[in-house]
Amino acid sequence: MTAQPALAFASVKRERTHLPDRAVYEAAIRDAVRAALRAYPDDCVEVSEGRNEADSDVWGMEVQPTNPAAAPVYVSYWGTDEVDLGLGETHLYVWDADPAALAEEIQEVLGAVFAGAVEESGVPGDSTARILTPSGRRLTVGSVSLPIPWRWRRVRRYAPLA
Repeated sequence: MTAQPALAFASVKRERTHLPDRAVYEAAIRDAVRAALRAYPDDCVEVSEGRNEADSDVWGMEVQPTNPAAAPVYVSYWGTDEVDLGLGETHLYVWDADPAALAEEIQEVLGAVFAGAVEESGVPGDSTARILTPSGRRLTVGSVSLPIPWRWRRVRRYAPLA
């Protein structure tokens, strides 16, 4: 084994130990979720927030729409530079060493989901989603799926929150 992989690993490890305080990340994520919800009336969603009972290192938020045709959302933060997002039946990770940049990406993705600009294909719980963000980016996220044209797939579409 050469020294090069060990050095690369050590540099990655050093970078990860200098992440901002988890309170900074949690506040940025919370602000991003609330900013994405700002365009909607308070009575169109129920928002809950807290620590996981089984693992207190996991903090998260859940957004449950009152409209059953809208996508439910959860956001989980494990204390690193990575956030786990659940959008309807799709699961994805978003990460960035800068909490402000991470929050900006989360806000853009959630803004699209809350506006109903998302469609899914695949098995519930392990789906692939196409999201059209407010800035015009088209994201394909979630599980790896067969390379077939999107129009040939059976898709689920979500309604806006309100």
